[in-house]
Amino acid sequence: MAALSEPVTEVPADLPARRQLTLANRSGTADQWQLGCSIGREMEILPKAFLEMGPAVKGCLVAGVTEPFVPPHDPSWEREAETIRASHLAAVALQLEHENSGDHSGLASEVFHRASLNDATKSLAIEFTARRPMQALRDKSIPFVVIKGPAVARFYGRPDTRFFSDIDIMVAPRHYRSAVTVLADCGFKRREGHVQPWPWFERLCVEGANFYDSRGGNLDLHHHIAPWAFSQKLRADEMVHRSEEGILAGMEVRFASASDCLAIACLHVLNDLWKEDPSLQSWRDVFTLMTYLGPEGSHRAFALTGLAWFEEIARTALDSIVPGATKEWERSRHLSVLKRWRLQAMGWNGSSVVARHPAGWAFRLPLGRAMAFTVGGLVPSRNYVRLQHHGYWNYWRESVRSVREAAGGRDVR
Repeated sequence: MAALSEPVTEVPADLPARRQLTLANRSGTADQWQLGCSIGREMEILPKAFLEMGPAVKGCLVAGVTEPFVPPHDPSWEREAETIRASHLAAVALQLEHENSGDHSGLASEVFHRASLNDATKSLAIEFTARRPMQALRDKSIPFVVIKGPAVARFYGRPDTRFFSDIDIMVAPRHYRSAVTVLADCGFKRREGHVQPWPWFERLCVEGANFYDSRGGNLDLHHHIAPWAFSQKLRADEMVHRSEEGILAGMEVRFASASDCLAIACLHVLNDLWKEDPSLQSWRDVFTLMTYLGPEGSHRAFALTGLAWFEEIARTALDSIVPGATKEWERSRHLSVLKRWRLQAMGWNGSSVVARHPAGWAFRLPLGRAMAFTVGGLVPSRNYVRLQHHGYWNYWRESVRSVREAAGGRDVR
């Protein structure tokens, strides 16, 4: 760990090299958000990833939202097959192919078939292994709500095309320690070598942790939604109150409401900036949920969860793929200078020195917690330094070197 004690987070090992979300021009300068500060170039409304996406990927993102607009034998399917596979959208591509031609003989179809089978098998295995810890949490009377993957799939026309690689659950901060103990009793542990700079980092500076068991189970336990600085209105108790009953792994659970799912999908797009991931599946969730809720429902959802400022970004993104999709929706803009500054520091346009350094994590956090992260990173615990760096001198020397490398253009996260 290079510098300023970046908090321990899990990045999927099979993620391909992905471009970082950047901001790019949309037709008409009125839609640009200028940011005159030293963190980076001017900030504009649309991620560069949207301009670079090919027609096949775009077709997958809006499947179920609009009529297919990419011919089944278009060469873009083979050209973009790897991006579709890596983003867990292969089943969507197969669905579109089946509905429009029924021909599954192409090279891209073979890739999609294999990837869909792998995605489906992994999702079922993850769901099966999550039953025991979820039942244990219920037995201990710890309220929790299932978010992301299976919670969002309920709102798809074809839920079987929305795969997931883990089960995300959220508990109130006061129940977090008890929940960690319950998971440990069920055989779910953090990755070997998982050590935070201070024991309190997991409660004050990161939003939760990932837990695994020997059977391949993967359960993410949250006490807040990442990134924390943008999710302070998404409180666990209120989410449980708004949640809806459902079945997961053969047992009754509480799923996050459609409004909360929309907010969490938007936040996941921001969270993936840290992983340099364009977050295509999360964007598909955003478009699907906006369509499900409709203009008024989406507007209320964004306002309720404190993400009114993201509404314009989401609408513009959908319009860039399906022109005029939200032309009848009321337009609004709530992005403050502080939020623009945070987004740029988190790597929105990829030009920030801060975004290339572990210290940039602080910009994901509310002010008080960002200060705790910074101080705790400057002077980590003796146990952490001993295990990770063999002494304070080595730690601080590596920290200085990493700052210089980030300033020179290298990504040292």
